Amino acid sequence: MAKNEIRITENRFVSRSGASIFYRDFVPQTSTGGVPLLCLHGFMRNSRDFEELGRVLAESGVRVIAPDLRGRGFSARYTDVKEYHFDLLVQDVWSLLDHVAVHRVAVLGIALGGLISLNMAGEAPARVRGIVLNDIGAEIGSASVKRSAGHAEDADYSFDVALARVKDHFGAQYPDLKEDQWVKLMLRAYREMTPGRYARDFDLLVLADAARMGRESPDAWDAYLATRGVPIALLRGEHSDFLTVDTVERMLERHSDTVLTTVKGRGHPPLLDEPESLEAIRALLRKASADA
Repeated sequence: MAKNEIRITENRFVSRSGASIFYRDFVPQTSTGGVPLLCLHGFMRNSRDFEELGRVLAESGVRVIAPDLRGRGFSARYTDVKEYHFDLLVQDVWSLLDHVAVHRVAVLGIALGGLISLNMAGEAPARVRGIVLNDIGAEIGSASVKRSAGHAEDADYSFDVALARVKDHFGAQYPDLKEDQWVKLMLRAYREMTPGRYARDFDLLVLADAARMGRESPDAWDAYLATRGVPIALLRGEHSDFLTVDTVERMLERHSDTVLTTVKGRGHPPLLDEPESLEAIRALLRKASADA
């Protein structure tokens, strides 16, 4: 069967709160007719995390939309931490869906993106027809949080040093990656800000709101349980300490619409190119589209 032709665009729009938001839109020439997939990245990440997934799914007929959340990638950055409040991030995403005229959607979220997806589904279950939680649950492992915090730096590096830092940080999470995969992973997180110098592609100030969120909402149980009735595909890296086995067991006990997939040989988070990850995403999309 011939590969589906796709159109990939990079766009900007101004959200209702006035933020300039950058997003990538992967549109298949021939659609399956199912719901699109909205992909939301983590606290210190950006929409480049979904470039490969967007192409793969669009080639199979699924539209994929992936924004840079404010303070990350090419979206607006601010000097006042109040502009990074979680509620504003959620508003930006709703604004994006309205801007691209998508009423019903499935949402894939990693870390911060997962928390946003739970909030959206609890707020408007008629619009969010399914969720993929990529190694994010109702509780977050403290060891992983501490490790991630140590990787937030306001500095730039040569290509080789940036690559070495990524290998050092994620080596235990992805023990079998080849060199070209490590390069891709580095270029997802780092951007060449000046010739030959690479820096993390987010504003450090966003972490101040992450700290506020942790104090005010130490877990996401209420948001998770508010999504009962919405199908959830829960991906967990086999070696993840961000999403623990104990947390997963309690999530499955309390939410009958959650289906777990354990991704072998991965830590936090799975890279979404693994066969089991792709099958779990496709299964969720089929369920979300049938329910819609």
